[in-house]
Amino acid sequence: PFGGGKTHSLISLYHITKNRALLSGVPQIDSLPDPGNVQVAYFIGLDIDVNTGIEVENNLRIFTPWGYLAWQIGGYEAYSLVQTADQQYIAPGNDILRKILGAQANLILIDELLIYIENAMAKQVGDSTFGRQVLTFIQKLTEVVRESPKTVLVYSLQASVGESFGNEGLLSALDKLVSRIDAKKEPVSGDEVMR
Repeated sequence: PFGGGKTHSLISLYHITKNRALLSGVPQIDSLPDPGNVQVAYFIGLDIDVNTGIEVENNLRIFTPWGYLAWQIGGYEAYSLVQTADQQYIAPGNDILRKILGAQANLILIDELLIYIENAMAKQVGDSTFGRQVLTFIQKLTEVVRESPKTVLVYSLQASVGESFGNEGLLSALDKLVSRIDAKKEPVSGDEVMR
């Protein structure tokens, strides 16, 4: 639910993974298996403009979720695999996503995706829209993650139409797209949230 800890849960996962050694001695953390070195990549839909993308370094501008996640997972080498797809706003194929994820351990965190897709729906990409390309990417990503034993994808999704800015169709499409293979967890139940 809105205010139910979705973003805080993702932030916690980020810090638990990136700073595991610093959390030693915390019983709840010590009881969890240690996955070792994990590449952590995140995408926050509120932070990246669909038209201007994000500058990462040396005047390199990345425009899409697939470009930004690839950059974080494997730097320029991984980004180069999707550079054309990034610049053309066209979702890459599963084969490329498999190469980017590789055999290493990865944690992919995605927050505020619905808002990003809503904005991306306004951008034309040939006979499609950028929003549809993002939906296609999410479907492909979930399929590749499912077959990757060392990769985990955690994303936040609004729990109700009221939280989806009235776009029930997009919320339903996104939910159906990923619910084929996900395990839904609600960090906080509705009665635990202050209204």
